[in-house]
Amino acid sequence: MLVAYLQTERLSFLLLAGVTGAWGLLTKLPGLTVGLAMIYATLTILHVRRRLNSRTPATIGLVALLALLPAVAYYLWALHLAYSYPPYHLAGEGNWLWNDGLRRWLDKNYFLPLLSWHFNYWVWTQPVIVLVAFGTISPFCGFGLPEHRRDFASGRNTSAKAPWLFHYWLLGGVFYYVIGAKELMSNGWNFQIINPPAAALAGHAIITIASFIAKITPTSVRSLLKVAIIASSLATIGVLGTKRLRLLYYPFSEQGYELGLALRQVSQPRDLVVTIANDLGNPIVIYYSQRRGWPFPPPTPSRDFVELPADDRESIQMFEELRAKGAAWLGIVAAQQGVLRREHPLLLAHFEHTSPLYRRDPKWHIYSIIPGDKKN
Repeated sequence: MLVAYLQTERLSFLLLAGVTGAWGLLTKLPGLTVGLAMIYATLTILHVRRRLNSRTPATIGLVALLALLPAVAYYLWALHLAYSYPPYHLAGEGNWLWNDGLRRWLDKNYFLPLLSWHFNYWVWTQPVIVLVAFGTISPFCGFGLPEHRRDFASGRNTSAKAPWLFHYWLLGGVFYYVIGAKELMSNGWNFQIINPPAAALAGHAIITIASFIAKITPTSVRSLLKVAIIASSLATIGVLGTKRLRLLYYPFSEQGYELGLALRQVSQPRDLVVTIANDLGNPIVIYYSQRRGWPFPPPTPSRDFVELPADDRESIQMFEELRAKGAAWLGIVAAQQGVLRREHPLLLAHFEHTSPLYRRDPKWHIYSIIPGDKKN
């Protein structure tokens, strides 16, 4: 919509760009990644149309500011909630370059092995990676459709276009990775922000390859060969992508879901529960139990646990505080039960001493907590 406005100066396109932009930012803050491509398109097209000194940049800036305001207000409210109410957690907190420092990320190879796994087995798969890479570098190597090759390679156009739009979009994704690689590794859905330019560049690569191969074949089979190459490329992407989908639908939280249902059956509506899900801090068990309570270890405004403390005495103290607050049930998924047995035997022994086993299943354990000393 922004490019359409820049080319036509129809206000309706700009307003629609502002509304969709605000909507996108409210949905996912990493949408700011597209900002670099938007700035490039604005400067490039206005320069070609000799409109940089007009009121157009000011109008665009005003709409951009108005589009940012709802997102700023929303995330300020999110910050307030995160620091005022349990579980005292803000999504993405602690996952940025300035939290750990450059040296620590370099020691972890900047998470590149995990990045490779994400893209090979989920986000794109190998065929798309190859096509995106070829589509990205092909303009620099002189490849492209004959009628556009010269303009695309030089970055110049006789009409108001932004030939490097998708390259700048990907570059924005690179900047995002530089400062937020750890966040991307823990929340891979944010990679989806670079899928539109990836699709465009991969499509350009398929057309370029098909056109080049067809050019060196007899005229009589060129059209058929082009169609065959395009169809086989899309089929390969579709088949391999479908196989990779199995991983996305693996029920990672099945044990927590079933434990929550079991807790709902054995407990009373006003009972408080303590739960240990497959991922520490995940409230899925509490959600499906329809009870109130705490994930264990319970998060605090200053600490969000992703693993149990190394010293079991610290965990025992936290559990005793929950007993004193009236916790009645302890639910542990089988996967975490095994971790406790291997790595935290003192904590598990304390659980079993203060909370008799009430019900056991191959996927979970439920303990009835003996009431602790009440705290005023």
